[in-house]
Amino acid sequence: MKSSFAPLLLLLASLTLILGLYVLVKRYQEVLLRDSLVDQAQSQAAILEQNRVVQGHGADFFAEQDAYPSQWFLISGSSFENSQTSAQFVYERQRLEPGIFDDLTAPRYGFLETPRGEIFWYASPLVAQASCVSCHNTHPASPRADWTVGEIMGAQMLMIPVANASFSGSAAFRDIIIFLSIFFTVAILATLFSQARSQHALATVQQREAESRLLSLVAARTDNAVIITDPRGATEWVNDGYTRLTGYALAEVSQTSIEDLLLDADTPPLVRERIRAALQQQQPFSEITRNRQKDGEAYWMAVDGQPIFDEDGSLSNFIAIQRDITDLKNRESELENARHAAEEANKSKSQFLANMSHEIRTPMNGIIGMTQLLLDSALGRKQRHYADTIRVSGEALLEIINDILDFSKIDAGQIKLVESPFHLKTVLTGTVEILSPRAFQKGLVLTHDIDEALDGWFQGDKGRLRQILLNLISNAVKFTDSGSVTLIAKPAEDPERVYIAIKDTGIGIPADRLDDVFQSFSQIDASSSRRFEGTGLGLSISQQLVETMNGMIGVYSIEDMGSTFWLTLPLKALTDSFTALQGEANHVKPDPSLRPLQIVVAEDNVINQQVAEGFLKRLGHHVKIANNGREAVEAVQTGGFDLVFMDVQMPEMDGLEATTQIRALPAPQCDIPIIAMTANAMKGDEEHCRKHGMNDYLAKPILPDQLRDQIERWFVGPFEATSHSTPEEEGQDALALEIDQSIQQQLRAQLGADMLNDILDVFNNDTVERLTLLSSALTRRDLETVAKQAHSIKGSAASLGLNGIVKSAASLETAAVNQEEPTALQALFEDLEQRHVEFDDWMTEHA
Repeated sequence: MKSSFAPLLLLLASLTLILGLYVLVKRYQEVLLRDSLVDQAQSQAAILEQNRVVQGHGADFFAEQDAYPSQWFLISGSSFENSQTSAQFVYERQRLEPGIFDDLTAPRYGFLETPRGEIFWYASPLVAQASCVSCHNTHPASPRADWTVGEIMGAQMLMIPVANASFSGSAAFRDIIIFLSIFFTVAILATLFSQARSQHALATVQQREAESRLLSLVAARTDNAVIITDPRGATEWVNDGYTRLTGYALAEVSQTSIEDLLLDADTPPLVRERIRAALQQQQPFSEITRNRQKDGEAYWMAVDGQPIFDEDGSLSNFIAIQRDITDLKNRESELENARHAAEEANKSKSQFLANMSHEIRTPMNGIIGMTQLLLDSALGRKQRHYADTIRVSGEALLEIINDILDFSKIDAGQIKLVESPFHLKTVLTGTVEILSPRAFQKGLVLTHDIDEALDGWFQGDKGRLRQILLNLISNAVKFTDSGSVTLIAKPAEDPERVYIAIKDTGIGIPADRLDDVFQSFSQIDASSSRRFEGTGLGLSISQQLVETMNGMIGVYSIEDMGSTFWLTLPLKALTDSFTALQGEANHVKPDPSLRPLQIVVAEDNVINQQVAEGFLKRLGHHVKIANNGREAVEAVQTGGFDLVFMDVQMPEMDGLEATTQIRALPAPQCDIPIIAMTANAMKGDEEHCRKHGMNDYLAKPILPDQLRDQIERWFVGPFEATSHSTPEEEGQDALALEIDQSIQQQLRAQLGADMLNDILDVFNNDTVERLTLLSSALTRRDLETVAKQAHSIKGSAASLGLNGIVKSAASLETAAVNQEEPTALQALFEDLEQRHVEFDDWMTEHA
């Protein structure tokens, strides 16, 4: 409790004590007065009784009143008193104090309130005496003749006004003693309290002095700089740490404004404003800034300021503590430089890998391609064996190159997932079929067990899933000498996930090596005589790909009995309507009598020219070789070509510039599909090609299946030329509509151009109707309908790759669900309308 309440408490305690003592004194005075009056009344009553006995029965007691003090009044109550005056007086007194004479066996006394004031009364019984019993028994007026000695015959009463009463001097002396006791008690209490306050104040001062000495000791010994100001902000004291840090002694900075000590020409304006505002508003602050020492050398400081207030809330001081963080800032700068150097090194590594990829893939393309052509020719048994050995070795080398590039991408965080609808069971069975020949060569049974629930369309990265499965199944085949390898796929416990396992009967993994199988460059058999070759990157890449896809991967194994690698991936099953649509599309098969195509191959490497030309001619197509980009543009400009395979790096004019010029040609030449062929396989290469107007992308080395897949993808029947914009126009379309070209291309390949156009028309008309419903619902503030219609538009647009409309519809749906303001909803609706207008214009231009 604060000491400011102490005087009030003392006053209350003193008043309570005085009041209590006053009540006690008054009560004691009453007792003294009563005792004094009783003594006097008893004396007077004794005199009356003596006179009555001496004078006899017939004496008139009232006649004797003059013999007593004037303040006493006698009431005679003889039961046979016949004096009219005395009888009347007795009656009045009885009426005033009833019950006094009813049973008076002993003297009684008390105080009585009358209209004239307070009266003290004393009543005593009249007892028959032996000397006068005979007189009473024979008196004519006696009501009885049988009185006996000691019998109460009547009563006598004496009364005196209290105002006229007095008591002895001893009572007054006692009053004085009591008063003095009270006085000295209060005085002693006041003295004790004053001493207590003085001692408390002294203790407080001593405590503060001790704290000050302690703080001074801490401030003097600390390496931090301490500044203390007065309420005006003028410096009163600095410690030795300040002098060591800045070079200024106390005498040099005394009475200097704290702003001048903390702020410098190098102080950033925002920091300067914040510190000044804190000082003016008497608020604490914490900043990191630069300052200068006495010799002009700059240093970094972390400064904390704190206002100090006294008990009444007034500012007494301001304390600022500076900490030298120059070394820390230098280390941060070094770390930043190191980070920048690491980024530059990483860029150099990426560029090196890109160059190596190009330099290695180009000859690899020639080796594998020419070997494939050689194997397709008439060879003897030994020659075929040699050629097949070259092919297998080349494919193994290519696999190592791909692993290193993938690992580099993952290590740099450059892996980008490309999600799209795909038929899951087809991918799973197709992956097994790819590796079946390898398993067959080892005498293994490679099978699959796929749950019927997975026989449908799912959303995910099909390419990365296939890569993971190829790694796991290849490993299983590699480490299994006999028995079987089985792919198991079923829905996981989480309905949004799929469980896939690769189970083999191979060599298994020792228990103490299970934790190492996913480590980079880790191999179970790492001895110099190991039987199984490989980079040790496949499982590490698979694990990181699974984790990038927000999945999980693991293994359980028994040595010499086999292993099971399992993974769960978040693959979302698509709607029944989408599955039905794909079911119809599956009935659209490529024309078995696909007409021969006129294809331009733009490639400067002679070997690659021969490989591509050989593959394409075996597929039944006609090939025109262009040695550089300029020749490719000239060939397309002449007309009559259906497709271009364009190398990116060529002399005179590269593939990117050639594509730009082709897109600038008049129709129909500008609409020809262009497929990039490049040995670069780093992050951003594909996006870079598409940005310049190319339609698709192939990484070297080019294999026959890849060429066939690309041709079938773009030519499912008689060629329907898809509209291709110039890079500028395509950029504008992307800005306005954000069309996902990959989804559009897949739909076109699966459904055909005509069916896709029909679906887009249906979507366009349906959206017009839904926008009308949306407008009406917004007018009625029917937010449930707004959300429902926006959701429908969003879902349909997503299936068609119309990402711009998807975003606008999703924003409107969210705003409706959150019940946002009408103005915000109207703005989002107008944005969706604008998106639809742009889509409608795009449909008109590309019809």
